[in-house]
Amino acid sequence: MRFGYLGNLNNIIDIEGMCSVVQRVCALGVPVRCSVIGKGEREQTVVSRLEQAGAQVSFYGPIYDENRKLEILGETDFCFNMFKSSVVVGLTTKSTDYFSFGLPIINTIRGDTWDMVRTSGVGINDTGDNEEEILRAIETGEIVRMKRAAFALYRQLFTRQVLSDIVRDSFHAIGIL
Repeated sequence: MRFGYLGNLNNIIDIEGMCSVVQRVCALGVPVRCSVIGKGEREQTVVSRLEQAGAQVSFYGPIYDENRKLEILGETDFCFNMFKSSVVVGLTTKSTDYFSFGLPIINTIRGDTWDMVRTSGVGINDTGDNEEEILRAIETGEIVRMKRAAFALYRQLFTRQVLSDIVRDSFHAIGIL
């Protein structure tokens, strides 16, 4: 199984949660690879902890070229969208990047992102005991549907044109345009 991570490697990401997913999948006898793109004060911790959890890790550092990111992350089955439970966010740039690449997420963020995963089928909300669900998505081909759903959600909600239309319509509504 292949997992990816894109973004800041700081003190608010849930390293323990990511390692737990890796350990649970490895415990089922499935080899795990993780591709990590990013930078931050927790770089070494993330890499060493994922390796200790049983993953073969490829660390790429920061990459800003969209084609290169897609080349690396396009090989993954799921990407981690996991923050510590004390962090409250509505939506992460990381998740919209994943969706723009058609990549489903393993998510722990409550609220908007949790609801998008649940209603749009763009990944799996990690509850700490659903490693079988993660594996089943790949074994049954459900992952292909999730990838299509992730890209469709991105096109529906997050493209420049959609956001531009929302801003234009909002300005019209309040009489600015």
